[in-house]
Amino acid sequence: VSVHERNQEPGALVRDWSVGAGREPLAAIVGWLSSECERLGVKLELGHEVTGEDIAAWRRDGDGVVVATGSRPRPVDDADGPGDLEAFLTTSPTLREATGIFDWVRELINPMLTVTLHEHGDTAVLALRFADPSADPPTRPWLSEAMFASILKFGRMLVGDDAPFTVLRFRHPPPPHAAAYEPFFRVPVRFNEAQHALEYPRRLLDLPLSGGYPALHEQARQRIERRARAVPRRSGVVAEIERALAHRPALLGAGIDAVADEIGLHPRTLQRRLTDAGTSFGAVQAQARRQLAERYLADATLDIETISERLGFSDRRSFTRAFTRWTGETPSAWRARGGD
Repeated sequence: VSVHERNQEPGALVRDWSVGAGREPLAAIVGWLSSECERLGVKLELGHEVTGEDIAAWRRDGDGVVVATGSRPRPVDDADGPGDLEAFLTTSPTLREATGIFDWVRELINPMLTVTLHEHGDTAVLALRFADPSADPPTRPWLSEAMFASILKFGRMLVGDDAPFTVLRFRHPPPPHAAAYEPFFRVPVRFNEAQHALEYPRRLLDLPLSGGYPALHEQARQRIERRARAVPRRSGVVAEIERALAHRPALLGAGIDAVADEIGLHPRTLQRRLTDAGTSFGAVQAQARRQLAERYLADATLDIETISERLGFSDRRSFTRAFTRWTGETPSAWRARGGD
């Protein structure tokens, strides 16, 4: 395998992002990737701009070719810098604070991804889910693997290279080269699991990090939140209802009149717009309830009665019947299995 780079050194854009207080560790990623290429026998061809003739010649020889066009850095200001996420990570006072970055994964990185932190006894679990399972087929597991490669890289950068991560779990079956996974990820790897997840000692969450810089960390948080607010939202009345119910779960049991008032519409107008969208308030409400139910069930500190009440059900039995209709299993069974 050969990698051709137009510049005289690899990682030009990452090096640009690493300029600034708290971002210096980013430059180390380039060195690590270069050393990994050398270790794996990948040849780096620097200062070589690939042409169409090159690609045609390689293809005639039967070689596979992947073309990455790269990108050109643009001038940025402190309010919208591409290094804000990295600055948030590298200045985090604790690993628990650093995991706050996953709050913005769906909005700023990939809308199909959700990463959640769960705590069970002495174990912390980072679980990765896809909004659409077709985005993560068992035959093409690269996205989940690449996501955890990044998580482990930054985790070791923050906690230390010898961070005691416990086990990495993947939903897909073991590939033919499964023996290479543990040396690469440097953690025991399990396949055919109930969920994509990384487990590690819960005590790591609150250990002080040597790179912690609370003032810069808070500045980065504020910049990211401004960027998140500027991201165009899903439009339409369905999206408005979903946002209202997510923001105020108490509305789930209040009926269409209360929701219409929350989003500033007359109930008849809301009903008409839902009909035009090919759905109903009951369908949107059920979907919101299911999403919140799964989120609440992932929190081991919440009992089923509390979840039923939060979701606006009259009692636990009503919630159990609805959840079984949505998923084919009871809330207790779904929680015991670890969800989907």
